[in-house]
Amino acid sequence: MSDKWKITIVCDNNPYLQGLKTEWGFSALISSEDEKILFDTAESDSILRYNMDKLGINPKEINKLFLSHAHGDHTGGLGYFLSINPYVSIYFPKSFPDNFSKQLTKIGSTPIPIKDAYEISKNISSTGELLTGFIPEHAMVISTPEGLVIITGCAHPGLIHIVEKAKMIYKSEPYLLLGGFHFFDKGLGDVFFIANKLKEMGIKYVAPCHCTGQNGIAWLHEIFGNNLITVGVGKVVELPIS
Repeated sequence: MSDKWKITIVCDNNPYLQGLKTEWGFSALISSEDEKILFDTAESDSILRYNMDKLGINPKEINKLFLSHAHGDHTGGLGYFLSINPYVSIYFPKSFPDNFSKQLTKIGSTPIPIKDAYEISKNISSTGELLTGFIPEHAMVISTPEGLVIITGCAHPGLIHIVEKAKMIYKSEPYLLLGGFHFFDKGLGDVFFIANKLKEMGIKYVAPCHCTGQNGIAWLHEIFGNNLITVGVGKVVELPIS
């Protein structure tokens, strides 16, 4: 399996490339020579479809779908995606509604409800369903030669807890933390505390988007400086980071 990964921001409320549409939601394509995994499906069918088309992403070429949690701004485009490519393995927290798996099975999908840490593919795992937030959520962890790449939807269980769990799974140091950090409702003191703790835990780079908020991103920049990667719709983060 290739050690070179690309993370393409398909949907986000932060703009980056011209010609793409923003909305309050999140979706990213995680790809290598061997894998194409869609992480969350944004808030709406229309925006997911539009941006995937503009970015040249063919839903039929995606072999796995990872849903971080049950909020609509992360699952809203699911109907569109499955109408094009229902024959995927779908990884989601076990606490999703009881009939979710049955509905997926009916259309030919392979539902994989996640409770504990779970290996999705070689060097790719789910943290398992984390219950420390007000809504259950799991995050994706990719083991790379540079360290762990951790991708979050909204980080409802808390970033510190998520990173601790990732380190526990792989017994390795973290490298990049990307996704929604849920700082939009937090003050300066809380963000500084979490950011400094993340640095202590070994995080080298952060790529905050979605629910991090503009203040949260600015405050993170004060801690991480040039190791904060600006992301938004259409941004491609290539690993390893140069």
